[in-house]
Amino acid sequence: MFSKLKKFLGGNDPDYSRPALEEGEENILEGGAARVRGLGGARWGPLILTNRRLLWYETANVWPLRKISGQLNLSDIASVDKGSIFDFLFGGRRIRLRLRNGKIQKFYEGQGRLDEWVETIRRVIAKTDEP
Repeated sequence: MFSKLKKFLGGNDPDYSRPALEEGEENILEGGAARVRGLGGARWGPLILTNRRLLWYETANVWPLRKISGQLNLSDIASVDKGSIFDFLFGGRRIRLRLRNGKIQKFYEGQGRLDEWVETIRRVIAKTDEP
């Protein structure tokens, strides 16, 4: 009863399944991040880097909003950095991914491991660019 009430009020859903890994895919780094952040708070969830993709998903119910989840193939990422001074002033430092299609994806890293994430993503996307 308590767990159902907690889930309804926005707590983590322990039954929310992790994204399935593809055959030959391996976890490289895991942590917590927010994909969306605003005046009312942030929408946090796991961020997973594999040897092929960057996956994120939200485990909390934020009624009436749907859960956020997604993935990026590492081959779609052109570069990664910590964002600009404007990113810092308007919400803090974050992982900023520049995609090959010209778009930018941003994640707020939530465990004080921003440098580790940026360096690891750089290393892994460099390996995917090798023939």
